Amino acid sequence: MLARRRQWSKDGSSSWNSRTRRRREAVRHLGHLARPPAAAVRGLCKALKDRDKTVRLEAVQAIQTLGVAIYQETHAPPDALDRKEPPDLKLAVPDLIEVFKADPEREVRLAALSAFGQLGSLADSTAPALVEGLKDTDAPLRRRVAIALGLIGPGAKCAVPALIEALRDPDDAALPLPKVMTVAQCAAQALGSMGSEATAAIPALKEMVGRGEAMDRACAIGALGRVGAKDRTVIALLVRLVDKGDDESGMQLCAIGALGSIGPPARDAIPNILRVLESAPAKAGPKAYRIQMTVFDALGQIGPDEAAVHVLLATIKDRKIDWLTRSRALAALRHVGAAGKEAIPDLNAIIEGSVKNSDSVSLCSEASRALRSIGRDAVSPLVAALSSPDATVRRRLMDTLGDMGPDARDAIPALRKMLNDPESKDDAKRTLPLIEGNF
Repeated sequence: MLARRRQWSKDGSSSWNSRTRRRREAVRHLGHLARPPAAAVRGLCKALKDRDKTVRLEAVQAIQTLGVAIYQETHAPPDALDRKEPPDLKLAVPDLIEVFKADPEREVRLAALSAFGQLGSLADSTAPALVEGLKDTDAPLRRRVAIALGLIGPGAKCAVPALIEALRDPDDAALPLPKVMTVAQCAAQALGSMGSEATAAIPALKEMVGRGEAMDRACAIGALGRVGAKDRTVIALLVRLVDKGDDESGMQLCAIGALGSIGPPARDAIPNILRVLESAPAKAGPKAYRIQMTVFDALGQIGPDEAAVHVLLATIKDRKIDWLTRSRALAALRHVGAAGKEAIPDLNAIIEGSVKNSDSVSLCSEASRALRSIGRDAVSPLVAALSSPDATVRRRLMDTLGDMGPDARDAIPALRKMLNDPESKDDAKRTLPLIEGNF
């Protein structure tokens, strides 16, 4: 009878036991609740101590799923949500720490690390336990620990000394899979995610830039761009890498991306960045495309600069350049705000031309965002363009005005006139409340 009631598998878990299966299904269900009550979170905590490995694993994955859902909810637009208090997953953190430290199954411990990463700042208190994990003999586990610390972010600043030490992890050279990031590379990225809290790592990251393989150097450069915004020596190092022209290994573009991450403090580096764009291959191709994309993104992040705006405008106006490159230039232009007002006629022309050219739909979207960032200076040209005979063009122009909100209040008289237009009255009715604030 005992054999009929319970058939034990090789690993000792009662995988065929109906009660185990029900517990597993219940845990899975809790993980998919939209807003689980505190009692449900406590139930998951209890499941973390279940005697069956598969139940414990399901509980960890359920907590991870809830962490992802909470992140998406808290970062969504306020008007897109029926906001309620999210579940307090901090209740589960102490039990997750115990799982990571003491669970006999490696698979469950690795899953706990993934959960810590998805919980983000909720898992700040896990950092001391994770630091101990950086000393584990299992290299894949050390990599997961470094990744989790990076996802937790500045709240894990107590791990900075251990991550600095991990930049020289001895296991790195022995990895057989080049596509798997090493412990040192994961540690560099984790330090970068901590921003100004990891400034103590700048000397070690600079050293890493000067040694090792390309991927090590790229990770160190990216991290410097995120932790060294206030350090002029970091900017100077990145500018030297840009001027060095080491584009074959990708270090030049990595340095440009890092300067973009630093933002406005890197404005003095714009002439150096523009020289890279000038030296790009004249013929369109993957190499030219990578340079253009990297430079445009960096220019947008660094912010308003007369020379940079001139280059972006020239790219936007050149109809011979492919739509994707122009789209990235437009994306950069919206970061410069009112400094891009010279582009208003061209931005309106893009919106009008998007009706005839399907490739221009994404250009239209970016042009609308750029006009929105320019602000009130763009309202009058947009209103003038509402005289277009094409109803689709008028709709897109009104969408842009609606996105600008109260800044577009000078357009209200023209929009009220549009209420008499059979083709555009519905669009005008939808746009006016967004500008007047009556939504």
